[in-house]
Amino acid sequence: MKKREILLVIGGDMRQIYAAKKLTKHFDVYCLGFDKAGNKPQSVSFAASFGELPDSVDHILLPPVMSNEAGFVNAQFAVSDITFRETAEHLKTGGRVFGGRFTQQAASAYGAKAAVMVNYLESNVFNIRNAVPTAEGALKIAIEETPVTIYGSNVLVVGYGRIGRVLTKMLYDLGAEVTVAARAADDLAAARIMGCRKTVPFADMGSCIKGEMIVFNTVPVMCLDENALAEADSRCLIIDLASRPGGVDKAAAEYKGVRVIHALGLPGRFSPVTAGEMIAETVLDHIYPKGEGIE
Repeated sequence: MKKREILLVIGGDMRQIYAAKKLTKHFDVYCLGFDKAGNKPQSVSFAASFGELPDSVDHILLPPVMSNEAGFVNAQFAVSDITFRETAEHLKTGGRVFGGRFTQQAASAYGAKAAVMVNYLESNVFNIRNAVPTAEGALKIAIEETPVTIYGSNVLVVGYGRIGRVLTKMLYDLGAEVTVAARAADDLAAARIMGCRKTVPFADMGSCIKGEMIVFNTVPVMCLDENALAEADSRCLIIDLASRPGGVDKAAAEYKGVRVIHALGLPGRFSPVTAGEMIAETVLDHIYPKGEGIE
């Protein structure tokens, strides 16, 4: 019988725990950095220190946001800091490391072990899967933070990529009056076919942001600037889904009285089971392309 490979899951939020649980079907799974976490599945081996881990593991799974501001592994449930160098010491030479954007520290630590570094945030399949819990989380915030129904609300979706498309469909199905702002003409055409009330290029967003409305930004560059917010006021809520630093001029928004919620990590906050299983599926897609080796 073939010996099962070992996968080590380090840090992150509840998504990592549910990813680990799903991956136990294919690997012997160990977890580190979850001292304060609850709901730990019995099928996973949770370690309190590196000394409780195998000396050599085949794969390491890190969170989507790999590093905290201090440069350590992003491990919100850990009781002590975890360095990338320490984790690399337990990886076999040439092993795989899965995570989000690799920092210089991480790349240096794993590069010393000739590791195959996989940024699963660059996976198109992962991002398509991840768009659904992100869009649902954005809707949850909008419902909680506004005194009106989504039905009949005036809504602007900025950007028509993976998240923008899913979010627009959900809003349309709920009866919102949806406008889409996008750069590309083909995106604007696709949004119109979807039934959007109105579509506008980025340069004309300012004409749409006025009165009582909800703006969802999905674009990770500064696009909701002083010009775009020229006619906005305190009746406008912006939910910014873009990665740091976001796509909103916060000073301009504050000056106009516009409330901005920078909503990051929504899948982990609102749909950790689904989001964790999506991470696990992405890992399996890479290790076992076309399902090879999966029973």
